Amino acid sequence: TLAQDVFNGCPLKGDNSNKRVQGVDSLKNRYTIPTAYKVITWQYITTLKVTDNYTPDPVQLTGYIMDIKDGGSESCNCHSTTNKDTHIYITEAQNETDASKAIIVEATPRFRVNLGTTQQLKANFLHKKVTIYGYLFRDEEHKANSTADNGKGNHWRASVYEIHPITKIEL
Repeated sequence: TLAQDVFNGCPLKGDNSNKRVQGVDSLKNRYTIPTAYKVITWQYITTLKVTDNYTPDPVQLTGYIMDIKDGGSESCNCHSTTNKDTHIYITEAQNETDASKAIIVEATPRFRVNLGTTQQLKANFLHKKVTIYGYLFRDEEHKANSTADNGKGNHWRASVYEIHPITKIEL
């Protein structure tokens, strides 16, 4: 069963004292499983810019998993060194290796209870075609890294938009 408002001592709002960040972290830590998902296309998600308005609706996207790795220590997870998000790079093309064309989707500790550890996710899904289900989320802090936004940093993602949290993965 999924954790509720507190997971391993960490509340939905995380551990940042800034109210705006707490609101963002609360969205990252949602734990309800939607009853329906809207299918989104690669054309749609890879062209979304940080300035685009969106609704954090439940969505589904089909693609290929290029890479899976542990995320860092973040305020949404109360800076835990063990309870981290799993960052999954999903691409439209099967043999894509360019991260600037990838959409980031994240399995949070609350959902990894059902989805598995980073290592289990890698063993089950790396380089496979999957459908990812979860919530559309705009991670504005990565604007500099977004290809769609022509960010000033290293482009290691197609868009600031993610699916975060993932609620389900299907082969």
